Amino acid sequence: MGKGETLNSWEVKQLEAGFNVLDLNKDGKIEFGELKIALSACGFDYNEEEIADMIRVVDKNRNPNGCVTKAQFKRLFSHQHPDQVQEEIEEAFKHLTNGEDELTKERLKEIFTSIEVEFTEEEINELIELADFLGHEISAITIEEFQLMCNEVEPTKD
Repeated sequence: MGKGETLNSWEVKQLEAGFNVLDLNKDGKIEFGELKIALSACGFDYNEEEIADMIRVVDKNRNPNGCVTKAQFKRLFSHQHPDQVQEEIEEAFKHLTNGEDELTKERLKEIFTSIEVEFTEEEINELIELADFLGHEISAITIEEFQLMCNEVEPTKD
């Protein structure tokens, strides 16, 4: 996708879902504290200055104490090439799993706990089931299943 090209409807839905995960207080914007918690939960070790720079780059007033709106968040991704997207999916998986081969139920619980999202055992099991695109009745998510899940045009479980 070249710079200036628009996102398709699936890409918009995926980005909106990602934004909603990061918008912890559900106020329609991602602020410094929310981004810091989310990055830490995913295994990133950014200092406060680096996180402030991320916000500053996107904030319309270039304010490191500002915020990222849903529209700004979507614009960040409107220029990515498909190969770059696949590399970022792999990188995200590595961070979510702390370099392990699978995203386990235990790791999902750690991530949700660290970003202060309440969950039930049933919801964790459903997340694993949703990623089972290969029909192997999995107990953890592999990189292949994670890629399929991220690339699925309409992710649903039949």
